[in-house]
Amino acid sequence: MKSKLAAAITGCMMVLSVWNVSAEEAEQVTMRQIVEANEGADFLKEGISYRVEINSGDYAEIDYADPEFRSITFINGEEEFTEVYADNVIMWKEDGEYQVYLCMDENWYHENQRVFENVLDMESSERETIEECVKDGDVLIVRTRGAEEDTRANLESMGMEYEEGSYMELTYTVDAQTLALQEVDEVIVKADGTEVDFGCIKVTYNPERPEIAEQMYQDVMKAPQTKTITFVLDPDTETEKTFTATISADCPLYPAFPEGYEDFYYDRECTEKVDDDVKVDLEKENIFYSIPSQK
Repeated sequence: MKSKLAAAITGCMMVLSVWNVSAEEAEQVTMRQIVEANEGADFLKEGISYRVEINSGDYAEIDYADPEFRSITFINGEEEFTEVYADNVIMWKEDGEYQVYLCMDENWYHENQRVFENVLDMESSERETIEECVKDGDVLIVRTRGAEEDTRANLESMGMEYEEGSYMELTYTVDAQTLALQEVDEVIVKADGTEVDFGCIKVTYNPERPEIAEQMYQDVMKAPQTKTITFVLDPDTETEKTFTATISADCPLYPAFPEGYEDFYYDRECTEKVDDDVKVDLEKENIFYSIPSQK
């Protein structure tokens, strides 16, 4: 079992499908059913937004996603850092100034849009032993015991020492009808029976956008004066791709190229290289071109 907390910190996407669980079936639910219910369909495509809050000691991570927008906030003690993803643009603040990137590595961008995929990992979850499953109103409470090998691996991944005989206990709260995940509580049960909190994950569906992240989005993407910048990769070839961003005229825009691309040019033939003094016209679309460095 891969720790739900440790997996969630890496970032992934949760999905949702509909399961109908009767009262008689509730006590017979399996981890496979829960995992499959939360991997069945991309609920963002259905217009459902969500918020995932991960807490472990002084560390917290708050993920929000809707079909057009994603933000992630890291909190470590008194330090707080927020990133926003929208329209292939990634933005954050550094020393009070916006840093804005147009991401042209589609695999990287979409992978960083994924928030919850490994939280319910099929292979590790099926190694958990369900010790109790009860229906409580509209939810099921499912308590499981993790395998020793997984408990050891989870503790070591978080820099904690494993004690012989310890195991991880996970308590899932899921919707009784759909099995959509609402909460996961993780504790380490030591050999002497004492319990140590390991972390907690809470999921909220259709929440409001986080205020700080929404303000960042408005400042960068919805500013009164904007500039439009386009990058064309592999111009005039079968693999040509175009990426465009319209952002605040006051914000710098940096290219985040796929691997193998470094320089960019003013002309389609890629002969007039752009130097540090980039020429940008606010009155029109600005187009730049790039080819792999080895060409």
